[in-house]
Amino acid sequence: MDRNIIALLEPRLGTDLVIKPAAGGYGGSTTAIVENSQGGRVFVKATPNKAGGNRKAARREAAIGPHLEGVAPKFLFHVEDHGWLVTVVEALDARPTDLAPGSPDLGPAISAVDRIYMVGLPAVAEGWDDTRWDQFADQQDLPYLRGDSLTHADMHGRNILLDGGGRGWVVDWEWPTRASAALMPTMLGVQLVSAGHTPSSALGWVSRLKAWDVASVRARQVCSAVNARKYAEIARSHPEEGWLQELSEAATAWAEHLGGR
Repeated sequence: MDRNIIALLEPRLGTDLVIKPAAGGYGGSTTAIVENSQGGRVFVKATPNKAGGNRKAARREAAIGPHLEGVAPKFLFHVEDHGWLVTVVEALDARPTDLAPGSPDLGPAISAVDRIYMVGLPAVAEGWDDTRWDQFADQQDLPYLRGDSLTHADMHGRNILLDGGGRGWVVDWEWPTRASAALMPTMLGVQLVSAGHTPSSALGWVSRLKAWDVASVRARQVCSAVNARKYAEIARSHPEEGWLQELSEAATAWAEHLGGR
């Protein structure tokens, strides 16, 4: 870990820190488990503080962190200087969830995602309407992408962690958005189908979410359709990545099952 990052941590965590690099850095970010001499153990994500990188996402993650109690690992602090933006949360002893049919992780994963809806929309997120899906929607369907639900916009099993006590936690909050209540459940549905579920089985799990209940049928259809179009475009752009084609096929099957194609 860069010495300048450590210098930002030491006033809060103390000296003689033990740094254990962690997998999962994104957009140039550095991630690590950091332990101090008092036995404290935290997860650190450090992002270069420069234009054209992941700076906006890092600041958004730091802004939403204090509002995710019971959903994400406890937010501890955020510090930055001209070189780095550093966010620190409690470290979890946890692993990615297995979303395959029959997995015992499915119940805890659904419960973890369900708790996001219960957070409501924090004031800090009121201006975070996300337009990244708009290009894949017809003009008349754009209103169905909008809403007042806090949304984790990168929903997959590696971002839903299961701790030793069997509780699920949602991590990697770089792009929390304000969107239709249907968007996050439909994204999760794609992941379930990709993990081996039939669309009908995926629907059985997704329909347990409160966000699914409050969303209109049309919003569910629109959100599933734009996700399918988005994944199809990504797969076309990266033909060398076979897993993207598989994900696109899962998204299409899911959307067709919901009547969104």
